[in-house]
Amino acid sequence: MNNDLYIPMGLKSDKEVIQGFGMKEFILMGFCVAISLIVGALIWLIFSSSTVSLFTGLAIFLTGILLFRKNENTNQSFLDLILHMVDYLKGVKHFKYVHLNEWEV
Repeated sequence: MNNDLYIPMGLKSDKEVIQGFGMKEFILMGFCVAISLIVGALIWLIFSSSTVSLFTGLAIFLTGILLFRKNENTNQSFLDLILHMVDYLKGVKHFKYVHLNEWEV
């Protein structure tokens, strides 16, 4: 009897509204849009340059898309991968190595 277990690729844990974006990602993108509008407005008020404020707001918005969009194969976003790496690095124990001469003990 074959008892091999496998996890199917592309299994979605949440319902997606569009590909890569569920409700959680849309809420995060809403915050990202609000932040980009606020920063763009502040830059426009300070420098009076609509071009710089437009590109700054657009850069913040596109960075949010890159961070929050889930991959269709792994069902993880770039932010999820960064959080996994941080959790791993917090869990790794570091031990100092002290070289002792074993014959002098």
